[in-house]
Amino acid sequence: MKKSCKVLCLMLVAFMISGCMKMNVDMSINKDKSMKLSITSALANSLLDEYGKEDLIDEDEKKQAEEQGFKIEKYKDETMTGYTFTKEFKNIDDISSEKKVNFDLNKLTEDKSTQVFTVKKSFFKNTYTVVMENSTETDLKNQFDIEDDSYNYSNYPSDLDYSDTQNNSLDFSNEFDISSLMSSMDMKFNVTLPYKAISSNATTIENDGKTLKWDLLNQNLKNLEFEFELYNMNNIYLTAGVIVVIILLIIIILKKSKSSNKNNATSNDMITKTSNNSSIITN
Repeated sequence: MKKSCKVLCLMLVAFMISGCMKMNVDMSINKDKSMKLSITSALANSLLDEYGKEDLIDEDEKKQAEEQGFKIEKYKDETMTGYTFTKEFKNIDDISSEKKVNFDLNKLTEDKSTQVFTVKKSFFKNTYTVVMENSTETDLKNQFDIEDDSYNYSNYPSDLDYSDTQNNSLDFSNEFDISSLMSSMDMKFNVTLPYKAISSNATTIENDGKTLKWDLLNQNLKNLEFEFELYNMNNIYLTAGVIVVIILLIIIILKKSKSSNKNNATSNDMITKTSNNSSIITN
């Protein structure tokens, strides 16, 4: 989606208005280790109307995302229009590695084999760690050196510097403060866990530590990190089943033993009575 990002950056330079762009990533992890990942990217309707843009991504980009297993839906609210990319994972162990993983969200949308979690396995529960570089500011700065001969620069305000249009490049580095651009965006990474996180550097923590939120535009946030545990329910059920079977066997053995002892006692009583009766008759 790099080409689309370049178009968006050109628009954003032209319109420094509050709330002009949204990019939210939502990761929801369940007790059974299934996970849902949603990425919502949207732009202010005023910007789309101004530049006659109907779609933020082209058909090739949609096709690439769908090939990676993402479901694409239109996103629209009162002020913004865009897309939501959604992908569901049956088991996060399939995207986990016991070797250290540095998660890259962009790679996940490009490669099905991308690993997300570093996992430390044990029999009853696993510990998962996520470390992701917050490259938002760097990515935005890199977009200002735009090389694409398909842009019609006459669409953009005359007060911007088009000094390098002969080389199909725009240099906005001296035209505005990057922090001004970032202040007009809403970029968040949100995680919902079934249990309280062991640790995290989340910007906001809610729901007794189960909901973690990061502001990706926080320039002091170099990495996103969090750690959590999930139980291996199959192993727990298996262990519980074995324990129940053992207990039942012990109960059965004890009952049989008690019944055998009772029968032996009854037999001994009968023998004793018979012996006593024989003695009486003989006398």
